[in-house]
This record gives sequence, structure tokens and C-alpha cells, in this order.
Amino acid sequence: MSLEQLQHDFIHAMYSSTRSKADELTRTQRRMSSQHALDPHAQVAVYRASVQGGLIAALGDIYPRVKTMLGEQFFDALARAFVQEHPSFSASLDDYGEVFPDFCAEFSPLQDFPYMADLARVDWAWHRAFHGADLAPLSGAALEALPQRALLDTELVLHPFAYAIHSSHAIHALWSFAESSYRATTQGADQDQTTELNLDHVQAESLLVCREAYQVQVVRLDEAAKALIEQFAQAQRIETAFAKASHAVQHIEHGADLSSAFSLLLRCGAFVRPQAD
Repeated sequence: MSLEQLQHDFIHAMYSSTRSKADELTRTQRRMSSQHALDPHAQVAVYRASVQGGLIAALGDIYPRVKTMLGEQFFDALARAFVQEHPSFSASLDDYGEVFPDFCAEFSPLQDFPYMADLARVDWAWHRAFHGADLAPLSGAALEALPQRALLDTELVLHPFAYAIHSSHAIHALWSFAESSYRATTQGADQDQTTELNLDHVQAESLLVCREAYQVQVVRLDEAAKALIEQFAQAQRIETAFAKASHAVQHIEHGADLSSAFSLLLRCGAFVRPQAD
């Protein structure tokens, strides 16, 4: 057996509880050690517990509000099921767990809590925004300095570490409650007694996760801001994005203030100019 095959078998054994070829790695050592030594399968299990335990802990750090809402015991069981199906392929634990929200959506014990997958998406976006490389967003002042025609022709894209999340649930209300609970349980802060969570009536919400300086923000988006975000996600000129967004929200009673929505997005650092090829 080649070294490459041994390494492959050992890595596979870290995510599978079944007996594997990796057991062979410990047989020689066992023959040379005392008769009271662990059998090969048990020895591999020691490494497996360490690897999986580290990944479960990493998921708890990346998805702390999901963990707070579910409780440690439920979350650890969920995370363990995820780890066994999704090995790590990066040297950095910060990269682990991107598809965890999709896993939550399919995890049968969570079917009574369909909004938990969206909360996980916000947690992931928060994590990525916090750890993202510094990249100056486009400022409102920079746009105001442009002549009107040049302004309308300016093409914008979303900042790579700004994340728009659209949910069929009251995701911002859920986030606010989960954030308050998380801080109360882990940082000794007093939970805001005015914060209530009522998801009895489904209410679709959208939000933007972005970073201003060193502070990650989670901002609720109204229909106008949501429409603009959806257009700029396609890297469109400002004039085109406004025209399409206006058409999208024209059914809203009393109309929608796209200018105010655009100002909000600029203040949140939602945009950059496309990079030249």
C-alpha cells in the first residue's frame, strides 16, 4: 500500500465510524506494545474524536446564534451529523461550514423550524463579513462628485463582503432575538426585555450583512432596498438598476423611496465598482 493510499484511508476514517483500512496503520504498533493496548479500531477512534470535536467546536464558533437558539446538546448533534458528511478541505477552520445552512434545511429534526436555515445563512454571512479582507466600499461622496450623466452610467456591484439575504420568514426579527440571547448567555449581557419573538405569522423579510470599519452590521431592508440589491447583484448601471427596481416595486401602496433606499445601502458600504479586466 502506498503512502498516498494510507493517507487517503486515514482521512476517510476520521469521518466514518466503520472499520476501515486505516486500522492497519496501528496493527504493527499494537503487536509491539502491551496486551492491554487499545485495539486498532479504538486507536483510530481517538484521532477521529479529536478531528470531529475540533470541527464541531468550529461550527459552534461560526454559527453561535444558531447554537444559542437550538441549545448546546441539539446543536452538537446537528454539527456531528454535518461533520460526518462534510470533511474539511481547507487548512483554515474559518473556511469550514459554508454549506451548513443547506444541511440545516434538509435535516429532518429541524423540519418544524424551517427558519433556522436562514438564521444559519445570516450567521455565515456575519462570519465572512467579519473575517473578510479590507476593501474600501464606494462612498456616497465619491458618487456625488460625478457629473449627472457619468453618475447614471456608473456600474456598481455588491461589495464582496456584503451579503443580502432574502427569507420567507421574519429573519431580521429572528436575528435580533437570537443576537440578544447569544450576548446574554455568552457575554454576561442583559437580554433586552423588549425583544420578543413571534413567528406565528409568517412575514418575509430581507436584510443586509455588511462591515463598517471593524463593526459588522445586520440591517433590515425594505422592499425598495431589496429591489435595488437584486438589480445591483447583476452588476448594472445605476440608471438601469433604478429603472428596473422602480418597475419591481410599483405595486407597493404609496410607492417606494428608492433614493432613500440607495442612500441606506451606500451608508452600509454595500457597493464597489467592478474591477477592470
